[in-house]
Amino acid sequence: MKIKEEALRKWAENDLTMTQLPQGGYDALFSYRATTCRNGGTEFDSALRITLHPENGDWRIDNVAVEIDPNDPGWKQTCIHESSANPNPATLAKHSQARGMLVNDFLERDWPTDNAGCYCTSIHLTHKLILAVSTVRYWLNNHTK
Repeated sequence: MKIKEEALRKWAENDLTMTQLPQGGYDALFSYRATTCRNGGTEFDSALRITLHPENGDWRIDNVAVEIDPNDPGWKQTCIHESSANPNPATLAKHSQARGMLVNDFLERDWPTDNAGCYCTSIHLTHKLILAVSTVRYWLNNHTK
């Protein structure tokens, strides 16, 4: 997925918080305004948290997580929330294939994606992770060396 540099710069400035970890890695928090996939696309705030560490000139993704306020009215209108007896946003990235991958390998892979604003399936999550990881890589390339 090709993302324009202008978009990456804007997201890095406005939607990304990078915190350096003691062992040289980073904790990245990418804010994302999600929407439900039904009922007119009700918006809700979300964030993707990615922890990574340097490895052989690249960055290894240690963990990914989705953070959503479980009391957000928009989240409560998602099909995930309504179809689950115990809807927990913390479990959305539990099986993400990004975990353990090098950033460049993750971004060079041809992932199936869906650019809808929701988190209904792993394909939807992967789309958001590509946006977030691309923004993180842009920031790292411009702030570390």
